[in-house]
Amino acid sequence: MSGSQDDVVAKNQKLDADLKGKLDFFIWHQRFKRAYKAWSDTPTDLKMPFLLTGEALSTAEGWMLMHPGKLSDGERRFIMRSVAQSTQKIVVAQADETESDNKRSSRIMIPLMAAAMVMALIALPRLLRDEPARVASAPPSTTQGETQSPPPAATPEPVRQAGTTPVEAVPSEPTEKPAGETTTASAEKPAVNDAGPVRLSRQPFGLMAKTHPTRLTELADDRRRTGDTRTGLLVAAEAIQKIAAMPPGVERDGLALPAVTSLMRGLSQTNAFAAPLAETAAAPTVLFCDGLQAAVTASQTGILSLARFGATQHPPAAIAASRTFLLGAAVDRSCQKLVVPGDDDAAELWSLETGRRLARFEGHDHDLVAAALSPDGRIVATTAQDKTARLWDAASGRQRAVLAGHDGYVLRAAFSPDGRLIATASTDKTVRIWNTATGKQSQVLSGHMDRVTEVAFSPDGARLLSTSADRTAHLVRIDGAEPVKIIRAPGRGIVEAKFTSDGRRILTVSDDGNGQVFDGQTGVPLFELADSPGSVRSLTASGDSRYLLAATWEGQAILHEGDTGRVIAVLTDRGQKAVAVAFGARDQGAIVLLADGRKLTTPVFDGIGSAVEGATAAAGSCLSAEEWEALGYSGQAAKSCGQPMETKGAWLSTAAPRTVERKPVEVEAFLDEVVAAAGERS
Repeated sequence: MSGSQDDVVAKNQKLDADLKGKLDFFIWHQRFKRAYKAWSDTPTDLKMPFLLTGEALSTAEGWMLMHPGKLSDGERRFIMRSVAQSTQKIVVAQADETESDNKRSSRIMIPLMAAAMVMALIALPRLLRDEPARVASAPPSTTQGETQSPPPAATPEPVRQAGTTPVEAVPSEPTEKPAGETTTASAEKPAVNDAGPVRLSRQPFGLMAKTHPTRLTELADDRRRTGDTRTGLLVAAEAIQKIAAMPPGVERDGLALPAVTSLMRGLSQTNAFAAPLAETAAAPTVLFCDGLQAAVTASQTGILSLARFGATQHPPAAIAASRTFLLGAAVDRSCQKLVVPGDDDAAELWSLETGRRLARFEGHDHDLVAAALSPDGRIVATTAQDKTARLWDAASGRQRAVLAGHDGYVLRAAFSPDGRLIATASTDKTVRIWNTATGKQSQVLSGHMDRVTEVAFSPDGARLLSTSADRTAHLVRIDGAEPVKIIRAPGRGIVEAKFTSDGRRILTVSDDGNGQVFDGQTGVPLFELADSPGSVRSLTASGDSRYLLAATWEGQAILHEGDTGRVIAVLTDRGQKAVAVAFGARDQGAIVLLADGRKLTTPVFDGIGSAVEGATAAAGSCLSAEEWEALGYSGQAAKSCGQPMETKGAWLSTAAPRTVERKPVEVEAFLDEVVAAAGERS
């Protein structure tokens, strides 16, 4: 009896939500008609002031996206012209801002150039009198009775090219020699990596003191790359101490990234993980599971079974699945099973512990697209081009239900955290929710303007996130209690969206290689990743959302602050290419799987002070005055080593995060199919 009463209550709630949505649309439409009439009755050359702007435009655009059939052709044209006019204003404003910045830069540069010319004229006589001429392209010359030594070795400058990791040049050995000792020239070649040759430039005499943070960072990188990790860590910590002592500003911001990067790389460890991983942009080659404590990987020759992030282990065995990559494959939460869609209209279930096939699922009438596993591993879901999704019993391989109702290919399926519901995404521009016990459809979510490519439940199961080829993501409450949120990044399209593990935020990646962060409850935009040195390919967050880790198309792994998006450090070094990234347990920090099959682990600290303390502890002892002198830094005592920093939590950056300017559009979703389904149940 109680179950029947619950059904009646649920039916009434759905009816109330439907009536409320229709009433809200009716009220809005009456107001909208007045604005449309005023625009229509105005002569063509005077129409512009009557176009919609601001919140009115956002609301109207949302209604048009969700329910285009409820608006006339003229009303839709009115909204589209308003959108075009709003976009044009943004472009003009950006152009004006750029022009203003250029003028401001010119006003600043002119007096600076004049001052530089005056100083050059003052210094020129002295240089001609006291300094031997140094021309980079000419060999050293000699005068009668005098031997001229070669010029000091050039100090390489770090180079940052667009879309690449900042490249640290390896500094030359210190050139200071005891009195009476001659200096000999040594051939010096520019360092080269994937980003191209490092530009070498000669610093003017006396321009940069040896204790400047840039010079210390270069020395730290040099020591670390030659195998002297202890010295590299301590010198990098010294550079950070000096940067922290500077007043906040642009100069300090520019110095912090290379220094912290050097420190974090010195603390990173690499060890064998699997065979060399497959490098492809068309399919994923890594699936994380078991609370991000393990991963299933794909190599050039096949799929590798379970590999855990622990101590030294034996290489994982290969699974003889029909697919080389993990496109459309899925792994259960506990890392026990892997389901792989095949190319023969069937899917296969494999044991990750033994590497043996457990079951085969046959029944689809066309090619499979993807598969999914319920959280407990008991149910397998498959999607196919025959416009259906199917549920299977994982133990026996028996078909449990056929989920029929889509009018296009079913591209993806996702289980709710409790396994009671499953959501399917299709090329018919809808998301449908089904009951896994009965196989009956409970909801149809429409509103996307193109195929839906991904779908996922929030960790609490209360919300659903869908990503579409229409360049947007939709955030929906399952109970229909709140309006649908349309999430988008201004001027670009969203190609990936997912919840963080705590559900507090939504991480998105746009088609221009940037990352954005939205509120997981409201869909309100928070910020974008600031000044990332690469094009973001994937983005993940730590368990507490304090840190973000991005993998770029250039093969970098970049650590960001979770509250601002500012870059903390580039974790991958020269010659390392990141294939996938994740956060492990607290003592494991950031995990990066490299293309050569190694695992890179980097500890994550509470702030810059903790990072410096961690480096000092890892080094074991401070550098003595004698060791500093051996490095060419006479009189450089270990003043800051082992002493706590005043700046503990901050990461030495004061640049403001970039905000996502446009708020999401809120619209009411009319769930007519829900009401019909509720009527069927009653």
